[in-house]
Amino acid sequence: MRIVLKLFVMLAALLTLGACESGGSNQSTTTNSVQGYAVKGPLANASLSMYLIDLNAEDLKGAMIATGSTDDVGKIVGLQLPGEYQEIANFLLEFNDGVELDGSIPVIPTLKTFISNKEAEEGGRVFATPVTTFIIESVAHTQRASDLQGLITEVDSTAETVKNMFGLGLIGEGESFFNSAPILLDGYDPAISVRHRVVNEVLAALVAQTTQLIADEGVDVNADVVFQQIVKDLSDGSPDGVVDGEPLDMLAAAGLSRYQSILTQDPEALAALIVPGTDIPVSEIANLLLNEAQRFNSTLPADPLPMPTLGNVVAGADTDGDGAIDAVDVCVDDAFGYLDSDGDGYCDTTLSYEEIPVLSQLDHFPNDASEWGDHDLDRIGNNSDA
Repeated sequence: MRIVLKLFVMLAALLTLGACESGGSNQSTTTNSVQGYAVKGPLANASLSMYLIDLNAEDLKGAMIATGSTDDVGKIVGLQLPGEYQEIANFLLEFNDGVELDGSIPVIPTLKTFISNKEAEEGGRVFATPVTTFIIESVAHTQRASDLQGLITEVDSTAETVKNMFGLGLIGEGESFFNSAPILLDGYDPAISVRHRVVNEVLAALVAQTTQLIADEGVDVNADVVFQQIVKDLSDGSPDGVVDGEPLDMLAAAGLSRYQSILTQDPEALAALIVPGTDIPVSEIANLLLNEAQRFNSTLPADPLPMPTLGNVVAGADTDGDGAIDAVDVCVDDAFGYLDSDGDGYCDTTLSYEEIPVLSQLDHFPNDASEWGDHDLDRIGNNSDA
């Protein structure tokens, strides 16, 4: 499925800096206003920059070609696509220095999204959110595309991966993170808006929890750095805090097992998370959106907004369904264990001593690397039992 395909509909020009530098008297001088919102929380009074996309840049940002801002409800204002760039297909938008509606600093202070030239021409809205930012940062971290088509493929693939990982089972077929409104706006399905907002606020809350965990260890921590490290960590589908064999310093400071426990909370715990910048739990997001809608002058839905049933955050495959992905599960085929405290290759377990199967990968002696099995259940390990 190509859930962000319509972001890349104009393929007339390659996304290189040189492609935009040609002159000529026949170039259009018409400008198009960019429409949309930055939503975390919404992100009010933010500065906004539009960039050409440079495939050779680590952050995908080429030359900055226009600036704007968001108003006091996070709506894009004052951003015009210059006419001389009408032949360029797509652009990157970056929002900085904004605040939540209550004036607090957002947990993810920088938001990013893509916009196509066609969308700007047609007045279509785009949305910058924690999830769109996660997708873009992930692509920037892993992308090896040498041309536009390669970038399209990577964005599509990454968006699908993020949907499966953080979508909580709520994102429907064909729904785009980039074009689905996570706020109540006229012309958008309010039920879809609620579901997308839930996904974004859960991601933001997980970042906030991880940041607080690090701060509790006495480490001077920046939430934006934590967000970037989570993006890097999950680029391989494994929430282990390690990339290319090296631990990520901020996530390691949190304690890798505790960091993983944050990302593997059950749906009930996810619903109880507090929306950053508020005192409202995720389970009451519908009420939050209704309150915001009055500031957007949106028509309020006639029927009550249903709260969707949340699924799990799923980072990678979990063959045995024990909540630990295969990449960090010592016993990928045994649902009763996944940690290995003593490093002997056999799993700790929540089963009682007598319940542990004699022939299994579960450890009767989780704190003794020299012992793991006890065939006669005499509480003396097989290796020591004469």
